[in-house]
Amino acid sequence: HNHSHYELIYVLEGVLTQYLENSKYMLNAGDVSLMNRNIFHYEGSETNAVCVYVNMPPHFLDQLLHSNAISANQAQH
Repeated sequence: HNHSHYELIYVLEGVLTQYLENSKYMLNAGDVSLMNRNIFHYEGSETNAVCVYVNMPPHFLDQLLHSNAISANQAQH
């Protein structure tokens, strides 16, 4: 599947198999994956991994990055 938001996956326990486009990745406990929008992907559940999924719409990241850039710029002056 794919979607119009960014997706962050944090593996808490176990091993997660992640398929991105034409590649396969094994994510272990403590690993993080940040996927761009509209990337075809799916996750395997072969090992019963425990994960946290965070979906972020584009405007959320735009606002976050913009406000951090303003804060950094103000700190320099």
